[in-house]
Amino acid sequence: MAWSTIQQAIQECAEGKKEIDTLQQRFAPKQVELKQQSDDVENLKKQYQAQAEKLSDDEKASRAKAIDTNRRACSATMKMHKPNFSRQSRT
Repeated sequence: MAWSTIQQAIQECAEGKKEIDTLQQRFAPKQVELKQQSDDVENLKKQYQAQAEKLSDDEKASRAKAIDTNRRACSATMKMHKPNFSRQSRT
C-alpha cells in the first residue's frame, strides 16, 4: 500500500513526471526496435501458416528455422535490455 502511494506521488509531481518523460525518451528507440522484431516474428509465423500447405518440406524447414532464429534474437534482445529498463525505472 505504501509503495503504491510513493510511486503515485512520484508520478504526479513535476520532477517525477520529468524523470518519467526522460526515461521514456531514452528507451523509446530500443522499444521501437523490440516491437519491430516482435512484429517481424509474428509476420513470419502468419506467412508460414498461410502458405504451409503449398510449401515443400525443405521450404517448411527453412521457414521454421528462420522463425526460430528471429524469435531467439528478439528474446535475447529483450533479456539483454530488460535489466536496463528495470534499473532505470527504479532510480
